Amino acid sequence: ALVRCGRLTQEDWCIMEWSEAEQAYVLGAGVVCFPMRWSLKEQHGMPVACIHRPVFTFGKHFTSRAQGVMAHLKTMQPMWRANWSVFNLDSLMDLFSPQPP
Repeated sequence: ALVRCGRLTQEDWCIMEWSEAEQAYVLGAGVVCFPMRWSLKEQHGMPVACIHRPVFTFGKHFTSRAQGVMAHLKTMQPMWRANWSVFNLDSLMDLFSPQPP
């Protein structure tokens, strides 16, 4: 079903699951067509805070809020979020390769 969603829409689809071991929501599955400097394969099984670690303001201001929102989700009531980024570069940007350390 997840692959079908990815084929029928332009959006990225990510399934977050509660992990008792991590005591956090982790990336369980996904279909990502337009990753921005990250790899679905590399992030699979990681908690939200780790996935967003490179996003400075997320960790500082939003990790606990994101966990709270996810904790209050109801079955069969999916949610979506949107985001955008602006890059000031002189060259073409490769959005599909993770950023070097």
